Amino acid sequence: MESDESWAETPPRPEILSNPSIRIYPLKAPPKFLDTSTAVKFILFAPFKALYQLLTLLDTLLYTIPATAGYVLIQNPPAIPTLVVAKVAGVLRGQKVVIDWHNFGYSILQMKLKGHPVVLCAKLFVPISPPVI
Repeated sequence: MESDESWAETPPRPEILSNPSIRIYPLKAPPKFLDTSTAVKFILFAPFKALYQLLTLLDTLLYTIPATAGYVLIQNPPAIPTLVVAKVAGVLRGQKVVIDWHNFGYSILQMKLKGHPVVLCAKLFVPISPPVI
């Protein structure tokens, strides 16, 4: 597992780390200037942060993970753009995508944005996100 400058907030369980059939590819953390910790910063920087996440995710799914991997497990949230990008990459590479649903992305947004239209859009995204496996 690589952890330099990546999202590796909670260490995986020892049985995951010791399993030779499982490889972990954490995504690189966004640059600090894309901080979305307040409502104002979220409105200003969320589109750029999502673009960064999209490009990092595409790079990881299409170029870093070996094409021979039969399954790709992704952790949600973030749902946007993760679910669609992972499904497209899975179809292109013939890999099955499994989602670890921690919670819905809109529930995290709701805590930050309290009734903002972006929350409604994210809530609507979940049922239309592509089916997996």
